[in-house]
Amino acid sequence: MQESTEEFLYRGWGGAVVSAGAAAVVLIFIAGLGGVRLAIGWILVALGGSCAMGFVIQRAVVAGAAKAAGAIVNPSGKTTPYVPTFSHIETLVVRGDLGGAEQAWREEELRAPQHPQVVMRIAEFYLRTKRDRATAVTYYERLVALPAVGAELTGYARRKIEELRSEGDRG
Repeated sequence: MQESTEEFLYRGWGGAVVSAGAAAVVLIFIAGLGGVRLAIGWILVALGGSCAMGFVIQRAVVAGAAKAAGAIVNPSGKTTPYVPTFSHIETLVVRGDLGGAEQAWREEELRAPQHPQVVMRIAEFYLRTKRDRATAVTYYERLVALPAVGAELTGYARRKIEELRSEGDRG
């Protein structure tokens, strides 16, 4: 069975051949300088060593390139976490089905009560869509209390709480 060029290169033999050729050129250059004579044993060691190095380097480069290409073509999803969009709920709001949207948010809350995006989006729903400031404040407070919330989202929620409470005091 004949091996294809790609298989030949992938296995590392291309690097071995190129490295051995380069070593041969260097050895011929050294011999051409005159005065420097190398024993045949050293020439064979130099050729064999360069062949082995080229083989290993070629394998490493091709394997690394294959891994990088594989990560691009078939990403694992581990580097960029999924952020839910809740477009199905936004569609209900756009259609004017606020009761359906509220029910959908309750279901999302039951599914992921500790998820910061869920709690924040529910707070925004009550504030902006339902105009229910008191309920929105309770969700913003829950958001601040969640352990998995980043500093940026916590700061946003705290500012919203202060803003809503101060507006409520003004009547």
